[in-house]
Amino acid sequence: FMTLAAVFAGVMSLAATTPLRFVATSVTAIGAILALVGIVQAGTGSTRMYGLWAPLTHTTPFGPFVNRNHFAAWMLMALPLAMAQCAAYLAALRRDAGLHPRVFDFLGSPRAGQVLLTAFASLLMSVALLMTGSRAGIGGFVLIVVAMAWKQIRGRNVTRAAGPVAISALALAGLAVAWVGPRPILTRIQELPGTRWSGRLDAWSEAWRIAQDFWLTGSGLNTYATATLAYRDPNVLLTFATPH
Repeated sequence: FMTLAAVFAGVMSLAATTPLRFVATSVTAIGAILALVGIVQAGTGSTRMYGLWAPLTHTTPFGPFVNRNHFAAWMLMALPLAMAQCAAYLAALRRDAGLHPRVFDFLGSPRAGQVLLTAFASLLMSVALLMTGSRAGIGGFVLIVVAMAWKQIRGRNVTRAAGPVAISALALAGLAVAWVGPRPILTRIQELPGTRWSGRLDAWSEAWRIAQDFWLTGSGLNTYATATLAYRDPNVLLTFATPH
């Protein structure tokens, strides 16, 4: 907590003198590097982190994360920032090029390199996110793309200004899916055997009842597995020991 508080205070103090665009640039750069590590690891079929270390218990490492869902969660937070930065560069590029730009006007602009770099970084991050096979990550990716496209279209009276950015977001999603392939994604989504989403609906129902009884402070630190025993439906066979 103290470390995060210090980082937050430092960033806020810089805001008075320095544009905070470097935050988005840093997150995009780090995200591209992490995505590349994950893609290479997935391509080699290695189950060891960095190709060296294997956890003692059964896990599904992806990149520098011990669990692919953790990697997907990080990418879900970083990817919108990278896509928004790319959209800002693209909008600035069109604004600088004028109403009737030529192809050379785009390619000759210094902002063209920024657009290409951030777009490629966003593509790498999207591909790595889909390659994790995290179902929540895939669902979150769909929401991100839809939200980005809707954000550009909503409130814009000029389709010419909003259209390219919205189309770029959809094209990015299409390229990422084409890179990974739709079959692995669909196969992963269909790996929910049994009824009620493999017990997930029952787990959410139990958690909701616990939240209603302990709405103010919660049931206690690290008590999820214990609390669910008291709220468990006898007819439900599958239980979860961890809330995530």
